[in-house]
Amino acid sequence: MQNPNQLPTRKNQHRHVLLMFNEHQVLTPETLARKLLERILNKEVLDPVHFLGNRVRLNNFNNLSEPELHYLIVRYQQRYSSLTSLAFSMVEKQLSNNRLIMKGFHETGCCFEHHCEIISGNWKIELKRHEDEWLVVSIDLEGVDF
Repeated sequence: MQNPNQLPTRKNQHRHVLLMFNEHQVLTPETLARKLLERILNKEVLDPVHFLGNRVRLNNFNNLSEPELHYLIVRYQQRYSSLTSLAFSMVEKQLSNNRLIMKGFHETGCCFEHHCEIISGNWKIELKRHEDEWLVVSIDLEGVDF
């Protein structure tokens, strides 16, 4: 087990340099967005996330702490007997100062006990650069009612 006060270390893997901290790989912004959206749209348990800002906006909910964000996501996921991301695409990335805005499209299968439906819409995630990593500051998922 690594000492929590230890500085980040670099590991070479197949000619790619990965930044490691506390045995966790620091994610690229694209991977971070994909993993976060997949966790929300696939009825997966959202573990404590080290890449969230202090306060996060989720659709129309502003200034959420991590426990509040988890509560809204779990409440949304529990409405369905099954929830599966069917399609996910990234369409645009904009970088301005220390902010990165990524936009795309999602299609999600939502099943109740006796029927299923497909919701689709655009998504947008805004990240801010903090030291050596990107932190999520807002998540917008069109068609998803938290």
